[in-house]
Amino acid sequence: QKIITQHELKCTNLHNSSRLVTKQEAVLGWTTGRHLQAGHTHAFIIPSYVVNTSAVELRCTGGNWYEVAVESPTIMLHARVLDLCNGLYLAYFHARDTGNYTLRIWESWVYQPTKQQCSPTSHFGVDLNAK
Repeated sequence: QKIITQHELKCTNLHNSSRLVTKQEAVLGWTTGRHLQAGHTHAFIIPSYVVNTSAVELRCTGGNWYEVAVESPTIMLHARVLDLCNGLYLAYFHARDTGNYTLRIWESWVYQPTKQQCSPTSHFGVDLNAK
């Protein structure tokens, strides 16, 4: 939650300079070389960036499509990715085996305003606002 709150504060700042980044991080809330325990759900945040010729800044809207492969020497999983509609994407998966895993993350589709409106749903169609 802390990561999401910090990101949203940067996005609501009226000065675009607060969105400029000097270091692009592929994932937030994940430690390199992390040893995973079996039977647990593991999660991390994927931040989205806008890359211009002069600068890199945080993306503050959703609508992109990320895919995540989680691999160990014995198994390959696909993480589910939830668009938080603020430039952040929550990825999570259930580890079946204890061990070290490698994450592969790629952006499959970039948001086009005429094609899709962002809503807080996962890419597999579960509406989080449904009552």
